[in-house]
Amino acid sequence: ELTSNPEFLNEIQKGIKDLGKDVRMVTEQENAPMFPSALDEVHFWTNLDTALSNVDSQLRSREIAVTLEVLRRWKRFHAHVSLGTDLGLEPVKERVRQNHNLLHDFPIQELLAAKNIDKLSAAVTQIFSHIKKIGKQVSYPIPRALALIDVVTRDFTEQIVRVLGPQQLLYLSYEECDKA
Repeated sequence: ELTSNPEFLNEIQKGIKDLGKDVRMVTEQENAPMFPSALDEVHFWTNLDTALSNVDSQLRSREIAVTLEVLRRWKRFHAHVSLGTDLGLEPVKERVRQNHNLLHDFPIQELLAAKNIDKLSAAVTQIFSHIKKIGKQVSYPIPRALALIDVVTRDFTEQIVRVLGPQQLLYLSYEECDKA
């Protein structure tokens, strides 16, 4: 019988070990460096949340359950235990989901789409309001929050240059400048 073949069991055990390494690589993405724009940061948490949900679905699949049952029956507990407890998937999933939910509504699109000073001002007000929520969120790392503020500032600077760039501010009258 194939399941009593030690080479076959070793191969299955190696596959489970490799799966565990792959899952750890995904869960460690939570600590990836900050991205060059706020929009990239928002997409990062969305994609990581999706990836972790997919990993969780795969780990709960019938195929994995059968594989672990074969290893358990042949007393290959090490693979079963390491896949079940060492991964720490649940706490990472929860933190990532919290961060994703927090940044999902981050109003960076409003800033990037602003075509005039009034819309820029409104977007900055919304962003500061949202940053207060980030400060209260325990799971979002403080160094990452500071880096997010830095990239938002950079995005704001680029957008204000786009909005005001075409206008020659030094040549405008006070009234025209006040309107701009």
